[in-house]
Amino acid sequence: MLATAFIGAVVFFIALTPPSLIWIINMFAFGGLETAFFWTLLLGLYWKKANRMGALLSMGGGTIAYCVTQFMGFKIFGLHQITIGITVSLLFFIIGSYFGKPTEKEVIDEFFPGA
Repeated sequence: MLATAFIGAVVFFIALTPPSLIWIINMFAFGGLETAFFWTLLLGLYWKKANRMGALLSMGGGTIAYCVTQFMGFKIFGLHQITIGITVSLLFFIIGSYFGKPTEKEVIDEFFPGA
């Protein structure tokens, strides 16, 4: 119990002035999650033409674009690399949805009744 209290106190004092590395790791993790799942979740719920191919391409393409641009340090207009990844993710979702196999009518009727 004493060791747990000691470690807890050390972590508390480190958290008062967090090192910049924590911010970088946090941004990288949330950027990857955002580029992978933002359009998949949003368009998957609200766009009738969304399909499996669009979702898979969006998740893979956006995440890869984000990781590559983050690794290279590439920015457009000084914006964070998340903007590149999320834009690529959107483009891949749209391309995949138009060229992939359409979602079955029963599924569309379930999620978009009366459409």
